[in-house]
Amino acid sequence: MLIIMMGQPSGVGFLVAAKSILRFGDIKDGHQRRVAEYVIIGTFLSFGWAMLTAVLMVQTIEYWRE
Repeated sequence: MLIIMMGQPSGVGFLVAAKSILRFGDIKDGHQRRVAEYVIIGTFLSFGWAMLTAVLMVQTIEYWRE
Protein backbone atom coordinates (compact mmCIF):
# COMPACT_ATOMS: atom_id res chain seq x y z
CA MET A 1 0.00 0.00 0.00
CA LEU A 2 2.85 2.34 0.81
CA ILE A 3 4.39 1.77 -2.63
CA ILE A 4 1.20 2.96 -4.33
CA MET A 5 0.85 5.96 -2.02
CA MET A 6 4.44 6.95 -2.82
CA GLY A 7 3.59 6.99 -6.52
CA GLN A 8 5.62 3.89 -7.44
CA PRO A 9 3.05 1.30 -8.60
CA SER A 10 5.70 -0.56 -10.62
CA GLY A 11 7.13 -1.77 -7.32
CA VAL A 12 4.05 -3.94 -6.84
CA GLY A 13 5.01 -5.99 -9.89
CA PHE A 14 8.43 -6.61 -8.39
CA LEU A 15 6.90 -7.84 -5.14
CA VAL A 16 4.45 -10.15 -6.93
CA ALA A 17 7.25 -11.59 -9.07
CA ALA A 18 9.48 -12.15 -6.05
CA LYS A 19 6.70 -13.92 -4.15
CA SER A 20 5.89 -16.12 -7.16
CA ILE A 21 9.54 -17.10 -7.61
CA LEU A 22 9.81 -18.06 -3.95
CA ARG A 23 6.75 -20.30 -4.25
CA PHE A 24 7.71 -21.87 -7.59
CA GLY A 25 9.67 -24.66 -5.90
CA ASP A 26 6.59 -25.60 -3.87
CA ILE A 27 4.43 -25.80 -6.99
CA LYS A 28 6.78 -28.29 -8.66
CA ASP A 29 6.19 -30.71 -5.79
CA GLY A 30 2.83 -32.39 -6.50
CA HIS A 31 1.92 -32.93 -2.85
CA GLN A 32 2.27 -29.29 -1.86
CA ARG A 33 0.80 -27.90 -5.09
CA ARG A 34 -2.62 -27.04 -3.66
CA VAL A 35 -1.11 -25.33 -0.65
CA ALA A 36 1.25 -23.31 -2.84
CA GLU A 37 -1.57 -22.30 -5.20
CA TYR A 38 -3.68 -21.27 -2.21
CA VAL A 39 -0.84 -19.09 -0.92
CA ILE A 40 -0.28 -17.48 -4.34
CA ILE A 41 -3.99 -16.75 -4.82
CA GLY A 42 -4.14 -15.30 -1.31
CA THR A 43 -1.12 -13.15 -2.10
CA PHE A 44 -2.75 -11.78 -5.27
CA LEU A 45 -5.95 -11.02 -3.38
CA SER A 46 -3.98 -9.31 -0.64
CA PHE A 47 -2.04 -7.19 -3.14
CA GLY A 48 -5.26 -6.31 -4.95
CA TRP A 49 -6.96 -5.25 -1.73
CA ALA A 50 -3.95 -3.16 -0.71
CA MET A 51 -3.77 -1.49 -4.12
CA LEU A 52 -7.48 -0.66 -4.07
CA THR A 53 -7.21 0.77 -0.56
CA ALA A 54 -4.14 2.82 -1.47
CA VAL A 55 -5.73 4.27 -4.60
CA LEU A 56 -8.85 5.22 -2.65
CA MET A 57 -6.73 6.82 0.07
CA VAL A 58 -4.72 8.83 -2.46
CA GLN A 59 -7.93 9.99 -4.17
CA THR A 60 -9.43 10.96 -0.80
CA ILE A 61 -6.32 12.92 0.19
CA GLU A 62 -6.29 14.75 -3.15
CA TYR A 63 -10.00 15.54 -2.79
CA TRP A 64 -9.54 17.06 0.68
CA ARG A 65 -6.51 19.12 -0.42
CA GLU A 66 -8.64 21.10 -2.88
